[in-house]
Amino acid sequence: MTDTPAPTPAQLTPAQGEKHKTLNDVIEETQTPTGCSKKKPKLGYRHFGRVMAWLVDPFTAPMNLINEGIKTLDIEDPPKNEADPETHLYWSFQALIKVAPSLQAAINDTEGTNVDAFIDINNQLKKARLSGHSDDTNKIKAAIGDILQVLNLIKPGNPPFPMATLKSTCGFVNDVSALLLTPALWQAHLNPNIIEEVRRMEHEITADDFPAFMYENNQCANPDDLKVGLCRGPLLVHVFRHLWLAPSAALNAEGTPKTCKKGNAVVYHVTTATPCSIAYAAIQTRFALSNATTWSDVDGTFDVQAFYWNTVELFTDGGDWAHEMLAWWNKTIFRSRAGHQPTAEGVQTASDKPAGSSISKIAQQRADKGCTVLAASVVNTA
Repeated sequence: MTDTPAPTPAQLTPAQGEKHKTLNDVIEETQTPTGCSKKKPKLGYRHFGRVMAWLVDPFTAPMNLINEGIKTLDIEDPPKNEADPETHLYWSFQALIKVAPSLQAAINDTEGTNVDAFIDINNQLKKARLSGHSDDTNKIKAAIGDILQVLNLIKPGNPPFPMATLKSTCGFVNDVSALLLTPALWQAHLNPNIIEEVRRMEHEITADDFPAFMYENNQCANPDDLKVGLCRGPLLVHVFRHLWLAPSAALNAEGTPKTCKKGNAVVYHVTTATPCSIAYAAIQTRFALSNATTWSDVDGTFDVQAFYWNTVELFTDGGDWAHEMLAWWNKTIFRSRAGHQPTAEGVQTASDKPAGSSISKIAQQRADKGCTVLAASVVNTA
């Protein structure tokens, strides 16, 4: 963001004589977390923090989003273009209050002056999000080899995918993961020499090109229309099932949970896929395939955060692709056809992306089709 940063709660002071509200006061006076009884106020914002990575923003510090909410109290004309990186904070805050309406109420009630409560909210959100993100990462990392076998990406008789404790032998060191991580635009399945060139560091892998695992059949079928098959990768879908339905749902072709335990979609009343939830599955998939032993927002020349937002921004297109893709995800995962409904108009460009990259090509192909860019990745929860 290049805008002037919002003031932190520490810089704000309550009106003279105003009594500080505690966090429990704020929660009690507004709304309890989705799916939780008022008899359990001690859960607080940890419930919301758990879903922040899935549905809101896995990278931005919660306090920055709270500050953005305080700043928006004085905004008369909200930004209309979610595709603009300058507005990511705004849209992430809007997504947060979709799942945690009590936060907006707390900001409105105190006009952003309740310092102690906001610090407490930040700490709860941050702790829960980090814990949930770490839990997802460890579980998917451990399950990725089995998922690859279910998808027949590891052929019978071939060595199994390295265990989670041997991640240093994954990534571009391993033939299976190397093919899945190589940009689909490079069509490594037709030119095996590409993998060797990558290993010799003759090519730079960046977030401006979507990995092959993002595509149907793990390959780009139409270089002249890079959205064909994009976000339909079978591995991506199975990781999404692992996150939302149950780990066992990722280990069979039908995607049916083999357990009586409720999955996250049921626990958190999530009934539709969103751009953020798909992008979160994508970054978790990439980490599981990589040879990185610990999570980092940057993996060599690959910016994980940029990859996340590049994926989200695919859906800010108001054309048929965005609607059809979300309908496909909802049918595939949730057996429904409810989809994302963008609501605001805006303009998206890719002028700052390298010429020849997937992102710049998709933007040009979109422009050639005359698509109107729309915005607002809403979070649909029951």
